[in-house]
Amino acid sequence: MLGGEELDDSGTVTVGAMTVELGGTGPDVDDVPSVISSWRARPPRWGFHVLLLPPTLLLLWAVSGPIWSLLALATATAVLCCAALVWMVRVIVFVQKPPRWSWWFLLAPFVGVLVLSLVAHDVPFQKRWEFSRPAFEVAVRDLPPAPARVDEWVPLQTQGRVGAYRVSASRVLGGVIFTDQHVSGTVDTGFAYFPDGPRHDLETGWFESPQFHHLDGPWYVWTASW
Repeated sequence: MLGGEELDDSGTVTVGAMTVELGGTGPDVDDVPSVISSWRARPPRWGFHVLLLPPTLLLLWAVSGPIWSLLALATATAVLCCAALVWMVRVIVFVQKPPRWSWWFLLAPFVGVLVLSLVAHDVPFQKRWEFSRPAFEVAVRDLPPAPARVDEWVPLQTQGRVGAYRVSASRVLGGVIFTDQHVSGTVDTGFAYFPDGPRHDLETGWFESPQFHHLDGPWYVWTASW
């Protein structure tokens, strides 16, 4: 007893009419499942795989332009690599005790192989271009007269977007140059419309050493450095 305070064997202090419990074990840790325990209880299911959808779509978008968007590609790749590491740990934890298997483990590798196959065969770009080509055809349907000089570029109205691409357009001698607005850095890229073939003498202060890659018909992909 300390100055009117009584301490019993259970670790409880009584001060007048108030009782205060000292110490105690707190909540049972077994009532709070740990991350490892939850991973051991079930394999990665829909919740885990749905979280992979945004970075996967970002990766496919990053490789669907005239040239790859390196920043978007690096971001998506970093997130997916972290997810792959988590998936690997979850698989190891799940199959250890007791030894067991789940068909859920095949979903992420299957999607990963599918995405890599699409990228390797340039399918994202091909499908995005196929979707956008009708809009590009409309954009070059009623063109103003071509400029008289090779170094003269006449801006065209495109509302900032043609098909699935955000581009600006310029009428040039022999055709039209569409510049992709999502690209930054020292390399520019876009699409070109040249019914009679591309001109390699269209160099300007920013459009230097243009390289043209034929798509189909009068359409080309171009890159240029500055």
